[in-house]
Amino acid sequence: MQGFKRVWPLVLFFYSLLLPPEIFFEISGFRFYAFRIVEFALFPVVLIQMLQGRIRINIVDLLNIFSAAWLVISFSVIHDFMFAIESGASLAADALIAYFLARCSIRNLADLRLFLTVIIPGVSLASAMLVIESLGGKLLLRPAVAEILGSREVGAFGLRNEKRLGFLRAYGPFYHPIMAGMFLTSLLPLYMLAMKPGRTKIVGIASSLGALFSFSSSAFLGVATISGLYGYERLCRVVRELSWPLLVMVAFVILILLHFFSQDGLIAVLNRYLLLNPSTGYYRTLIWQYAGAEALANPVFGIGRNEWLRPLWMGSNSIDAHFLLLAVKNGMPAAISAFLAYVIAIIVLSKRVSDARTTEYRNVYLGLAIALAVVLIGQFTVSAVLTTQAIVLIIQGIGTSLAFQSRKVVQIPPSRPYSRAPSHA
Repeated sequence: MQGFKRVWPLVLFFYSLLLPPEIFFEISGFRFYAFRIVEFALFPVVLIQMLQGRIRINIVDLLNIFSAAWLVISFSVIHDFMFAIESGASLAADALIAYFLARCSIRNLADLRLFLTVIIPGVSLASAMLVIESLGGKLLLRPAVAEILGSREVGAFGLRNEKRLGFLRAYGPFYHPIMAGMFLTSLLPLYMLAMKPGRTKIVGIASSLGALFSFSSSAFLGVATISGLYGYERLCRVVRELSWPLLVMVAFVILILLHFFSQDGLIAVLNRYLLLNPSTGYYRTLIWQYAGAEALANPVFGIGRNEWLRPLWMGSNSIDAHFLLLAVKNGMPAAISAFLAYVIAIIVLSKRVSDARTTEYRNVYLGLAIALAVVLIGQFTVSAVLTTQAIVLIIQGIGTSLAFQSRKVVQIPPSRPYSRAPSHA
């Protein structure tokens, strides 16, 4: 009961993220989506728990606070103080409330498992809708909600009947298929590795794989990353010479070689070979080229809401890469601190994996590290806004809580101790 008392605010917020964007309220020209109303209603809960010292502030928390604060500072420099309060403070609040709501709600493994269990009905229904829409070849949920509520427009991004590999790209309750893919994929490592064997684990894995029916590159890349990292972990248990630091070093060397010895650099190579739509890959390469130049030309405060320089034919000013978007709009300090927050959390979790005394806890820390790696990589291909920003920050908040959890309060269950296979050399 005590565990649910702590977890329920995060559960409530999570379910609000699954409501279609057609559910909103307009007050004096401002649009309030359902998740944002719930988010601000839960702000006092977060604030009270933080003032009571329920969580210990760590380096990842400070980096997120700094990144959010820089949004306000940069907008006040580029525009004016009122604009900074109206726009920058709103963005900062979205980021910090979601993150610290997860930090306050999930403090141990029992909390995490309870959360994953309680949200399984919502995850399953969202995933089922993606499958039904994609295989049925027709968007159902959001058009129906828009018609029932009499909305004048369908969501923030509209709807497109777009096909890939012969299948319709499903939306389900999400703003865009890309966001659907990243949302569900981020949960896959947690259900795979943090849950005990049973029905919830099986349903959670199957539901997370529904992300593939968004037919977005982020979903396929995420599943491939999860499969590769999990496979490498299994291999590490057999081959003593393999280790996670070795993988990081080899991956870093490969990326450096690709960047300096490929024809167009690392970003162009990744966009060319990892995206399902080659034309999309080419367009995103151009975004990195022109938006990246804008970020380098305005490194401290960015350009705010102003247009970034690009050829007229490119049209849209959207930037499909979260960290690049932060660098362009708000400057390098905001982007670098947000990026480092993920990196440090992953490093600490990786250390926990190495130090884990049981297979159970090793798998939990590994699942969290992989989930953070997936959302980190994904944010180089997706602009994490609205509900997508919320879910990636929830994942980061959960990972940070368990990564920095005091070893004194970690309850080691009666599980078999972890050991690597003996060397046969």
